[in-house]
Amino acid sequence: GRAEGFSDAMTAGAIISGDDAIHAETKLTVNGGTILIEKCEEGLESAEIVINDGTIELTANDDGLNAAGGEIDRTQQQGMGMLSTSGGTLTINGGYIYVNAGGDALDANGAFNVNGGIILVDGPTNSGNGALDYDGTATISGGIVIAAGTSGMAMNFSKAEGQASLLAAAGNQSAGTSVALVDESGKAVVSFTPAKRSYLTLTYTIARQVGLLIPIISLFSKLFGVTGVWWSYVVTDYMAFGIVFVMSVWFRKKVLDTWPDVVDNDNVDNKTPEESNK
Repeated sequence: GRAEGFSDAMTAGAIISGDDAIHAETKLTVNGGTILIEKCEEGLESAEIVINDGTIELTANDDGLNAAGGEIDRTQQQGMGMLSTSGGTLTINGGYIYVNAGGDALDANGAFNVNGGIILVDGPTNSGNGALDYDGTATISGGIVIAAGTSGMAMNFSKAEGQASLLAAAGNQSAGTSVALVDESGKAVVSFTPAKRSYLTLTYTIARQVGLLIPIISLFSKLFGVTGVWWSYVVTDYMAFGIVFVMSVWFRKKVLDTWPDVVDNDNVDNKTPEESNK
């Protein structure tokens, strides 16, 4: 799941913090460069976080990217992690982001928007947190998001514009177990290998502009000219819907036999992030 070229020990320039690795009171903007965070309680925290470009790789005991405004209650309550009733906005427009979090990996106390970039998440192994967590709305209109985590607090995007978004249960899996989204011919469109010992849910979001729209425009424009370009958008929308429907049915059938194990509290890891890291 991590970016190639980063060692397990990360680099000599990596940030190690006993609190927030990077904190801003009102707005935190990343326009480029490389940010490596080897250890922290929370990775990036601010009332508003905007990531336009760059490479971010972080490991956090609690939340990875945390958009929270105002006062924050840091009290741990039965493994629920950080609680807050204040607003915050998390916007990702581009870049490469890898988050390994013991708490909520991508956390917005208000709105969460993804317009581009590649985001990979190794989410929590305790059921009191989620790979994605937001209090307002979560919209994706571009980019690729692949997030693995427990099912207890699992959330999908509330709105997908021009592309597909899928939330699925995959049962308990061992660390290093790869999962892939494949097309009708069996060719992998995208794959991900979670680093943690178990995960229960996966959120896939694939940019239709890359997977469907560009090839179809190229084909239809040659076959039908300018009219073909217009029809490409219509056909792409229907194909994206079909892919989501087929994958939803397939995943549903796949997990029916193991579903009792997934929802049984005796089989869910309820350890706190500190206990899981031992």
